Amino acid sequence: MLGYTADELTAMGADFLPLLLHPEDWRRAHAHFEMLRNAPDGCILEVEYRMKHCDGQWRWVASREMVFKRDVDGWPMQILGVAQEINERKLAEEDLQRANRRYQITLDALDGYIYEYNVGNNPSERSNGLAKLIGFEPEEAPPRLEWWVDRIHPDDRDHFRSEVGKMFADESACRGETHYSIEYRMLHREGCYVDVLDRFLVMRDADGRPVQVVGVVINITQRKRVEEA
Repeated sequence: MLGYTADELTAMGADFLPLLLHPEDWRRAHAHFEMLRNAPDGCILEVEYRMKHCDGQWRWVASREMVFKRDVDGWPMQILGVAQEINERKLAEEDLQRANRRYQITLDALDGYIYEYNVGNNPSERSNGLAKLIGFEPEEAPPRLEWWVDRIHPDDRDHFRSEVGKMFADESACRGETHYSIEYRMLHREGCYVDVLDRFLVMRDADGRPVQVVGVVINITQRKRVEEA
C-alpha cells in the first residue's frame, strides 16, 4: 500500500508512525487513540489520515480498529485493525468540494436561480436565488410547476405553454437538440413584473420522451428596458 518492504518497516521500529504520518493529521490520530483506549471492548472505531508513500507522496488511508487485548489496568496492549488506501476517493471528494464552492459562488453572483423539474411526477427543486428574482424563498414556493405558471404574466402565459408544448413534441430532440430558451414576465412578490430569460436542458429517455428539465432563470429586466428605450 505504501511501497515499503517488511525490512524497511522493521528498521523504523517504534518510530514508524511519527516518520510516516502527516504532521497535520497528528491531532486527529491522537484523538483517535484516546477514544480507542476508552472504548468498550468490541467497539470498532474509524479514522482517516495521510501517510507517506516510499515515493515521497502523501496517501490517504482509512483505518478500522478495535482493542484486542488489555493489561490488568485496562490499557490497550494489542490493537486489531485493517487499513485501506482511499486516495482516489479523497481526491474525488476534494474535487467535488471545489466544484460545490464554484457552484455556490456562481449562484451568489447570478441574478436568478437554478431549478430541476421532474416531468413524471411534476415536482420542482429551486435554488436560493428564487428570492432574489421574485421575492420568494424556495421553501415558501410550492414545488409544483403550476405555481410557477400561475405567476407568469397573463399575456405571456399562452406563449410559455406553447413553447413548452413544442418541447414535448420536438421530434428533432431525439437527435440531441435538447436546449431551449423562453423570455416572459414573472409576477414579483411585491406586485411588479420582472422580465426573465428561462434557459433549460431537457433530458430524455431512450424513446425521446422528456423525463427531466434542468434550467436557469435570470433577470433581464434592465436589458429589456434598454431595448425598449
